[in-house]
Amino acid sequence: MKRHSRVLFPVAVVLGLLLLGVEFTLRQRNRALEERVVWSFSPAEVDSLRWGKGDSVSVVLVRRDGTWWVRVDSTLYPADANRVNTLLDDLSAVKGVRWAKGDLARYELDSTGLVVEVFARTPLRLVVGKTGPTFEQSFVRFADGDEVFLVRGNWKPRFLLNPTAWRRRKLFDATAEEVREVRLGDRLHLVRADTGFVVNGMPADSQKTTLWLRRLLGLSSFSYLDTLGRDTLGLDEPAYVVEVVTARDTERLKVSDRPVGPNRTYLPAVREGDPSIYGVNRTHFESNLWIPPDSLVARDTTGQDTARQAEEETERESHGS
Repeated sequence: MKRHSRVLFPVAVVLGLLLLGVEFTLRQRNRALEERVVWSFSPAEVDSLRWGKGDSVSVVLVRRDGTWWVRVDSTLYPADANRVNTLLDDLSAVKGVRWAKGDLARYELDSTGLVVEVFARTPLRLVVGKTGPTFEQSFVRFADGDEVFLVRGNWKPRFLLNPTAWRRRKLFDATAEEVREVRLGDRLHLVRADTGFVVNGMPADSQKTTLWLRRLLGLSSFSYLDTLGRDTLGLDEPAYVVEVVTARDTERLKVSDRPVGPNRTYLPAVREGDPSIYGVNRTHFESNLWIPPDSLVARDTTGQDTARQAEEETERESHGS
């Protein structure tokens, strides 16, 4: 029995040391994989960003006087500010773990990777590689290093390589709650009074007016007509002029009555101070937005049921947008 004890004792010691070694290794591994903020910056400090594959640059975004612009060929056009700001907010503080070092091609982080540059007080230059195991992660590295990180977020699809995808589509900045006045040329003049809206001097129906305002202010472009030229599109003397007045500013949209595109689908439109020529849906604009003033006038008790009219307006909006 003593002889067996003498044999078992060293074995137990060795096994104990092995277990301690495994535990130590696991603790070190867990510590190395502990999630932390890999990079951070303040979105307010960013004045430009750009990205592209390898040495090429596909998209350039710049901020001037608080407005985001995107470069298409050699021209700067207004960018979709909500899209840009959302991207910056999500990118501004990203958590992840150290994953590997070297072997960059395995993670698509070699010279063919997506290079993202953010120009702020402290510039950030990243290479974005393949999607991680959960499809909600990405492999990335800093452009000047070969250490690979696995970070939160599926980033590569967020950096669309077509600059046109980053252009502004929405034609008004105002919200219905901010509107003080709206003019449709000499046709309609809507004013917010203390008791509600007034249209061409007559009380407006609150429900119908709010629905119409939301449709108008939600107007978006379906195409860009910059290559056609303003002089050929009738925009020097537009058939339709829309003015939206808020406490902040006055927005003016000029719309031509010369339809273009497949089946003459689009009406050319320009915003004041904006080099873009937008294409708005002709049917939606002419039928749902450029309306007669009496369509917003409140009815008396002998008139039609305004609740039913509001339902009709809602259905009309869903078909027209």
